Amino acid sequence: MDGMLAQSLVGCFLAVVGMLLALGLARLAANIVIFGIGVCTCALVVYQIVNNVWIGWPNICVYSLMSGGIGALLTLPVFPFSSFGKRK
Repeated sequence: MDGMLAQSLVGCFLAVVGMLLALGLARLAANIVIFGIGVCTCALVVYQIVNNVWIGWPNICVYSLMSGGIGALLTLPVFPFSSFGKRK
């Protein structure tokens, strides 16, 4: 059941991003993709902590920072199209 819920949420997310791209709203779509990757990264961290995969403060701190870094790397392809890439 949890797998179907996650698949449904990801499917809806991708449908909205596809609609925005088709309408020519690339900057908004890129911002939504960056936001979605951030939410997924936070969900992964919470999931790992709740299920006792990461135990103790040293593990939680190191793996959370690494997850954030990987999440940032995943956003690099859409970064030039987002409003974050336009800031000075």
